[in-house]
Amino acid sequence: MDSEPLIRQARNRPGSSFGKLFELNGRDRLLPMEGLRGVAVFLVFLQHYCRQFVDWDRLTGVTAQFDSAFRNFGNRGVELFFVLSGFLIYGILIKKRPGFFDFMWRRAQRIYPAFLAAFLLGCLVDMQRAHPLIPHGIESIFYIAENLLFLPGLLPIRPVTSVNWSLSYEWWFYVSITALFSTFALSSLRPWKRVFIICAAATLLVVASALDVPSVPVRGLSLLAGMLLAEAEHARITPPHVLVVLTVLGAAFSASVTGGLTEWQTAVLVATAFFLLCHHALFHQGVLSRLLSLSWLRRLGNMSYSFYLVHGIVVVASVQTVIRMAGAAPANAVFWLAMSPILLAALILAAVLFLGVEKPLSLQRRVPKNVSASAQTVSP
Repeated sequence: MDSEPLIRQARNRPGSSFGKLFELNGRDRLLPMEGLRGVAVFLVFLQHYCRQFVDWDRLTGVTAQFDSAFRNFGNRGVELFFVLSGFLIYGILIKKRPGFFDFMWRRAQRIYPAFLAAFLLGCLVDMQRAHPLIPHGIESIFYIAENLLFLPGLLPIRPVTSVNWSLSYEWWFYVSITALFSTFALSSLRPWKRVFIICAAATLLVVASALDVPSVPVRGLSLLAGMLLAEAEHARITPPHVLVVLTVLGAAFSASVTGGLTEWQTAVLVATAFFLLCHHALFHQGVLSRLLSLSWLRRLGNMSYSFYLVHGIVVVASVQTVIRMAGAAPANAVFWLAMSPILLAALILAAVLFLGVEKPLSLQRRVPKNVSASAQTVSP
């Protein structure tokens, strides 16, 4: 590997007191990773924003092309989160062997406080819909329980909030990988054996998806790519050249936008592209790592979980209101002018959730050293 991981101790950095509220304190901080989270959550915002205009058939030219492109590619920001999550969680487990229940309790402390607050807000919004998702009577108890157990996404269940499907991938990844390490002591295996197991699991996912087996979580390939990234760090493999990274990213973008590949082929290409991106950004001190370490982008990344949980509610309500009020106004102008205010509104609600719930309840708790490396081992 041509350079050490870009790990920095928390230190005083120039900036306003307000801005520092969105900084994270802790050891083993990977500053470009915070920026990568910011990129990922902004992609997801663009996907939800652009999707709201799909039935408003008035966009033209470059605006229509932009809308179509990020309506398809923006959701791939979730796979970027998956790579980072796989890297962090697996990286802890190959260095330590925490008890299953202790580790999962910490994961629950990290995920549930902000999720429950956002879920309650989602339920209140659902009550205002003409056709609520939450059923009446005893069925509502089972439906809410399914959402709280993160079953939508893995099973054909429509979640109360659209982000629930990806949290299902995350949660059950935590459960399965921690159980495997706790039971079979995989951290004691030779690295090549662990890599073989990861590649075998990826092959099974791809084959099952190619054979059209129902409900195969093929997008979970990016979690496995994150595990391979941790092994690449452990083996000190030299990061790829930035031109290789950009070429594969461009191919993944094109495949997602045009839909020219099958679902499993696209999942493989996206997982590969984000593996290369993260490997280069985290372990090569170059222009890309410096850009991803910009304070404003890192702060967005630090509150990305809160933003991810609530931005969809703001985007859907705001865009639909804007479209109704637009009347005969130029559609392209409406699209571009509305984006920044709606993003700002989503950021404000996310900041409230981050500062009021996520940071005090999930990020400022003392964590035993054998359970988690830092408050940053989270995704989104």
